[in-house]
Amino acid sequence: MSTPVFEHVTIIGSGLIGSSLARAIRRSWPKNVHITGYDKDPKVRERARALGFWDNIDENPPSAVTDADLVLLCVPVGAMAEAGEAIGNHLKQGCVLSDTGSVKGSVMDALEPHVREGVAFVPAHPVAGTEESGPEAGFAELFDGSWCIFTPPAEADKLAISKLKIFWEKCGAKVTYMEAIEHDTILAATSHVPHLIAFGIVDMATKLEKVKEKDVIEFSAGGFKDFTRIAASDIIMWRDIFLNNQGVILETLDSFSEDIKRLRNAISHGDTGSIEETIRRAQGVRHKILEVDKNAKPVDSEKHKEEAQVNRRILEANEGVETIDPGKHEEEKAQVNFFDEYPLLFLDLESVHKKTIDVNPLQGMYTTSSDEQRKPASPVERNRKFVSP
Repeated sequence: MSTPVFEHVTIIGSGLIGSSLARAIRRSWPKNVHITGYDKDPKVRERARALGFWDNIDENPPSAVTDADLVLLCVPVGAMAEAGEAIGNHLKQGCVLSDTGSVKGSVMDALEPHVREGVAFVPAHPVAGTEESGPEAGFAELFDGSWCIFTPPAEADKLAISKLKIFWEKCGAKVTYMEAIEHDTILAATSHVPHLIAFGIVDMATKLEKVKEKDVIEFSAGGFKDFTRIAASDIIMWRDIFLNNQGVILETLDSFSEDIKRLRNAISHGDTGSIEETIRRAQGVRHKILEVDKNAKPVDSEKHKEEAQVNRRILEANEGVETIDPGKHEEEKAQVNFFDEYPLLFLDLESVHKKTIDVNPLQGMYTTSSDEQRKPASPVERNRKFVSP
């Protein structure tokens, strides 16, 4: 059993990402990491408690984070400011605070005011997910082989970054680094706008005057079914992503609209060359993505969807049955010094300071609440630069 980099981890948010993280932690450190959970929704807390992937579930954010070495905010990006305000004054000295938000610029703006001295803030985004949501949808293998993108501010503590890197690698992810604006631009093109288009396409198909909705459902071809899978994603999460990466998403949509106009004109004028060239370029991108992903272990989404459904049936069958928190593990922790097992894996951030990190934007980046909507930060505010410490 490996020595944990964090002995007490608190996860705020018990949805797909939060519950998968808890399971991934338990897979890597079965006995010597204490996991505390919290969710704003009391019904979600009860469902998570019944599934048993936490050591304990707290009833309020301050007490959930008080003794934590690592606090992970796994809430929709629109809820980050509220979460940061609730826990900021209760984080202990030396704690590492991180998140899993799909937008980095606005999340950094939301959380930085609540990071007090002695707490290390390392923003992160695991680029993984499914269209399923809720605590019963999580599974330990979700992050295996996927990217986790760090966007640390210039003053971020190197040891905290190093420890968080080890943590995510133990949970199965590959870690890389970007500036917030670069991350938000790439994710707008590879995840946010594709989801927006999927929602629009599925909605449009059911509104066509000459097509009945039952026919759309009955005669759906493979391509449309792929759109519907993406369109089944969580409503609040994606609403918040669209609003909090607003500027970059609108720019990407404008570019896409121009491309669609050109393709429409090519079809209208029978321009076979332009049509073929558009398809050819798209095929080239697809082949590159498959080449990058050829060694990745595929996630069996159907298998995990069935597991989520089983978990839901178990929860429904046990509804009203009293559950007991398993409490903190009492097993003796391995007495191995952190630096003995992980010999000073301080990050060489020199390449980050000097140039843009070369991250392949073609890598598969499919990602899988609060009613308060904060104004998104401008691209200028998000364009933080790394400087050598």
